Amino acid sequence: MLIGGDAVVTGIVPAIGDGDSRVLETTLRALLDMDIEILLPGHGPVVYGAAAVRGWISWEADYLSGVRDRVAELLRAGWNGDALIEQIDFAEHVAGRLSAARHGMPKRHRATAAVIVAELENAQKEH
Repeated sequence: MLIGGDAVVTGIVPAIGDGDSRVLETTLRALLDMDIEILLPGHGPVVYGAAAVRGWISWEADYLSGVRDRVAELLRAGWNGDALIEQIDFAEHVAGRLSAARHGMPKRHRATAAVIVAELENAQKEH
């Protein structure tokens, strides 16, 4: 059993807050190597069965990677700020996995995108 806390959630998109999306993604991918039969997430329903647990954790990691890839693409194209964040489409990245009508999901998605934008913009400034 994995007690995921806020690192592994099933009822919301991954929330980064003041964390680092790359660290969270790396952590999620490392969890895929574990034999987990029950996932008790920090937010959302419990997941039963190794395949279902792997599927959920994999989706979370892929979500973060997909948002990061799209942000990087838009930064290269000259987008920035709120206009860039609005281009990170909820439906495209969440793909029906989570309802837009629950828990302010589109707002949560934009918050995650905003953190990733800041990470990538800071990385550009460092180089």
